[in-house]
Amino acid sequence: MDEAITDLKSQEEPNYSATALKYGVNRTTLARRFKKIQGTREDANSETRQRLNSTQEKVLIGHINRMTDRGMPPTSQIVKNLAEEIIQGLVGKNWVANFLSDGIDQHHIIAENIYNIDEKGFLIGVMVTSKRILTRKAYETSKAHNTQDGNKEFISILACISATGIALPPGLIYTGESHDLRDN
Repeated sequence: MDEAITDLKSQEEPNYSATALKYGVNRTTLARRFKKIQGTREDANSETRQRLNSTQEKVLIGHINRMTDRGMPPTSQIVKNLAEEIIQGLVGKNWVANFLSDGIDQHHIIAENIYNIDEKGFLIGVMVTSKRILTRKAYETSKAHNTQDGNKEFISILACISATGIALPPGLIYTGESHDLRDN
């Protein structure tokens, strides 16, 4: 296509049909590209994927960092909403995944340094079975199902696996003592 466009530029009066036939390209696409009505696929993909300029990208990353510092790391949907708010427009359904992928490539992050962590909580201990009298409201709001009799302990197990499939030893988190912040 580039050779055909170069050939057209050298012609006094551009002949799209003959040039398209000579180089085996689509005549309509050649004419549109020559008149700069249509760009390359790479340019189109780049524009739709790169919706944020570098300043807007820094603003988005700042929002993500602030939310994470406050203990509320954003979900993909929140990142998408933030990006759409910043550009005052819409991003595609795969935009967040592409944004993250571009960041991984840009910062040369290797798969050995990418981990996924998950936690699961368990109630362990003796459960005393006894009948209780409840109001319908307490039963429907499941407050009765969440009460403990004091003989149970809550334990969380953490699993951590890298993108290369290497699993770290599992971690256990036991229930700690509750302290009042004013005691410090």
